[in-house]
Amino acid sequence: MRVVDMLHKSTFGIVAVAIIRLAAAGASQGATPKVDLNILYAGTPAGPRTADFAAFLARHLASVETTDLATLTEEHASRFDVVVLDHDARRPPRPKFSDGYKVPTVTVGAAGAHIGSTNRLKTGYL
Repeated sequence: MRVVDMLHKSTFGIVAVAIIRLAAAGASQGATPKVDLNILYAGTPAGPRTADFAAFLARHLASVETTDLATLTEEHASRFDVVVLDHDARRPPRPKFSDGYKVPTVTVGAAGAHIGSTNRLKTGYL
């Protein structure tokens, strides 16, 4: 299966399940428990967006780690349930993933479009 197909199907499924679990838990209890997902946020080291996203994700998910998008490898990403790719720069780093990459991955903003180009995804720039 191509990386494109895997990313689209996996990302939709993970996000849908997380939202349903959060909604169901919130409806049955006063406090919303954390979703049992191990998330990697790859972005700009020490950047404000990285800190904001990490804090937001940590409030809702069991485990959140951050790393530099420029040094992200498939091996590192493979240790997580979901990877979020983001960056503050106009021309962000573009990690290249093989067709064997199987980690559900969410891309944010321009970083997503640039990474999409590198990995032949529909969201890519030409």
